[in-house]
Amino acid sequence: MRLFHDTAVKQAFLNTLLLVLAGGAGVFALSFCAMAVLRTARERALVQAVLYVPSIVSMIAIGTSLGFLLNPGGVVNKILALLGLESAQRAWLDPQHVFGCIIIGVVWLSCGFYILLMMTAVDSIPKHLYEEGQLAGLTRMQEFRYITFPLTRDMITIAAVLWTSVALRSFDIVIGFVGGTAGEPPLASRTYAVEQYYTMAPAQGAPELGYGAAMAVVLTLLTIVLIVGIRRLGRTDTLELS
Repeated sequence: MRLFHDTAVKQAFLNTLLLVLAGGAGVFALSFCAMAVLRTARERALVQAVLYVPSIVSMIAIGTSLGFLLNPGGVVNKILALLGLESAQRAWLDPQHVFGCIIIGVVWLSCGFYILLMMTAVDSIPKHLYEEGQLAGLTRMQEFRYITFPLTRDMITIAAVLWTSVALRSFDIVIGFVGGTAGEPPLASRTYAVEQYYTMAPAQGAPELGYGAAMAVVLTLLTIVLIVGIRRLGRTDTLELS
């Protein structure tokens, strides 16, 4: 009952939900674009490798680096000043902008992995289907709609399940992004996992282990419900290729 009346938990939950939805939209939009464009690209392997590099770097390191770049006197604002765009300068780490910046960082960090995952499914599609589509006059987007998307839908569902489970547990990048430069992250930047951590290991005061455990139970139940829902939405009939 306390969870449903706790303002801090509500804010952290809404932040996490926003990360799952808005971050997921960004990750999958980039992945779909890559599926449509990279399939026939000459330097595809190189592009995929470059996009995947952020995924192998520590989230703490990336979060801390982005936090320094977005400081009021950081590189981003200095570049804007050099370009004569002082009006575009912002206090990027203030409550109004900080979580949006975190979402952008998470999307950049994650999209390489999901693009690589999707492209493995694209590689399994018989090439003669695309050749027949080209003979029928399909555009690149029509190829994606009628060939690529239906035949990679199972992998898209798996990727959505992975993204949901990872996004709901987002912790490292928030700690690095804000905590690395300003101590304990402010409420506006906290995800549910971060709020749970500071409930069980507060900077000041006694830890509330029972309350933190209750938060963990709710997160587990929510994860199960969302994953089951995604699996049901992604369920399709088996396609037989001739």
